[in-house]
Amino acid sequence: MKFLFTVQGEGRGHLTQAIATREMLERAGHQVVGVLVGRGRGMTLPPFLVERLGDGVATFDSPCFLFPRDGGRARVVATFFYHACRPARYARGVSFIRRTLAASGAEAVINFYEPVAGLAFALRRPRVPVYCVGHQYLFLHPGFVFPRGRRRLDTLSLLWFTRLTAARATR
Repeated sequence: MKFLFTVQGEGRGHLTQAIATREMLERAGHQVVGVLVGRGRGMTLPPFLVERLGDGVATFDSPCFLFPRDGGRARVVATFFYHACRPARYARGVSFIRRTLAASGAEAVINFYEPVAGLAFALRRPRVPVYCVGHQYLFLHPGFVFPRGRRRLDTLSLLWFTRLTAARATR
């Protein structure tokens, strides 16, 4: 079976999950026909990713959290407005994902928590199954309880974002 990966590039967790998944799939006789990594402003791909995944890695613009210069918590409201003012940037990513999927011959997509991929699939259901991988999907489980003291806006934003990444997913 042929797979196309879409991967959120912020942080390293989703990237390493993609590497491990590719290795497992290839050991089982499957093929990964491409790895599309969403990257935020100013972000470059880590060398280990390109070394481990080789050819077939491509990037597109994707939202990322904005943080204060001195560190600290993500600025949720600022992040929302920053990205809401740049729809053309993400529309290009949606188009890129759709074109790449159509040309790749992929029989399934595995989305590692990438929001632009979720948006692409929300706007037009792909003809192949989409599977989502990421520990954040635990937030959508009905039994999951968020810790006390969380700001309601933070929790609602996180749930919205997580649902976006999994829009129209098969599983």
